[in-house]
Amino acid sequence: YTTTDTLSLHDALPIFAPDVPGSARRTLELFSEFAPAISSLQFPLALACQDGLQDLEIPWSLLSAVFIAGSPDWRKTDCPKHIIAAAKWRGLWVHVGRVSNPEQWEYYRKLGADSADSSALVRPFPGRTDAISKYFKGAI
Repeated sequence: YTTTDTLSLHDALPIFAPDVPGSARRTLELFSEFAPAISSLQFPLALACQDGLQDLEIPWSLLSAVFIAGSPDWRKTDCPKHIIAAAKWRGLWVHVGRVSNPEQWEYYRKLGADSADSSALVRPFPGRTDAISKYFKGAI
């Protein structure tokens, strides 16, 4: 928000078009359907990266951000690493979903991730929540 309490679209977080977990092809179909509406509202546009994206074309020119989603197995491949590098080269924001421990965050942060989310901060995972809290308290 600006000092006048109005939303500044320049500072707005990207809007992610709907995605289909595990399917880059279906996610890109939905992206094509919803991107014009999101863009017409002048919000920054983002794509959720899913399994199989390595075989498809990413609409880089339309994007302000990417969201590294996908299955745990896909996230272990080189594809997310290459997507992050390409996004950062283009000056895009990179968000990573389901980062559940400090080691994962460090890995993605070193690759260039700008933000992450984790259910470990809202669900009681013994030990994991404390480790994440300690990590971020040390980083602040």
